[in-house]
Formats: sequence, structure tokens, C-alpha cells
Amino acid sequence: MLLVRGAPELETAKREERRDDVEIDTRDFDRTPKVVAKGETGLLRLEGARARLYGDEAGTAGWTVDNVLLLEVLDRSDKVIARRVVGFSDPVIVAREQVDNVGRMSFTFGPGEVDLTSSLPESEPFRLRATVLDYNAVGKASDVFLVFEPRPAARDDDLHD
Repeated sequence: MLLVRGAPELETAKREERRDDVEIDTRDFDRTPKVVAKGETGLLRLEGARARLYGDEAGTAGWTVDNVLLLEVLDRSDKVIARRVVGFSDPVIVAREQVDNVGRMSFTFGPGEVDLTSSLPESEPFRLRATVLDYNAVGKASDVFLVFEPRPAARDDDLHD
């Protein structure tokens, strides 16, 4: 499912929307990031699947982001229950807490490289809100898709002689 529709490269200063509740821990640039793109899912359930990020719905392409993709997991009542970031950035702070990075520090990611499974509720319904944030020079993003993949069946070696 499409999580974020891509946004073309544009100078940070030309972007209007800010995310005032987010702070980037930088000494050199504006600490309040600008919004490049955003998206949100409906209610989802993990139900044993793996949740990974791709650049296409088929789960074959990589994706890009400049600077970061902020992911917020919301419960059924719209309460944020987890936050994670992916991208290339100085530390990201929301509500006085540093947000954990779930990928390597980069602008580009391979197909399925970023696995969100451990950040999502296993059995409770949730929504995922995604915001691409930029705080220096130019910001951009490719399309980002959330793809649920079945986990491989566990082997039961005890049944084999």
C-alpha cells in the first residue's frame, strides 16, 4: 500500500509547512524541519506478517528520502504508541525524546531493507503515519510503499529422524 507519494526536489526555504513538534538536534541549520510529503494508512493488523518499506507496490524497488521519514504508529484511538525515523539526519526529537532510527544513515534504501515489524503491534490494530521531513538545502522523496510479507513457515526439526 502507498505510504507516501513521492515529492520532487525543492529548496527547503521554499517549503511552507513546518512540523513544529519535531526538533532536529543540529547546530548548523534550522532545528524545526519542513514537511516534504506525508501519508497515513487506515487501520491495519500485522497478524504474523513482516512489514517492510519498498519503492513500489510489487516489493521490488528501493526508495529515497532527503532528509528523513518520520514514522508514527497510532493505536485505534489515534494515540501515538511508537515513533521511528529512517534517513540521513542529525538526531530527531519529539516530545523531548530522541526517536530511534530503524535503518542505516542514508538517503537511499534497497528493496525491503527497512523492516518495521518489531516497531508495530503484533496483534492489535494500528495505523501508520509517515512524514518526510527536511531541514537543510533541498528535500525530496520517492514513493514509499508499506508491504506486508508472510513470514516463512517455521521448521520443526524435532519431527525429523
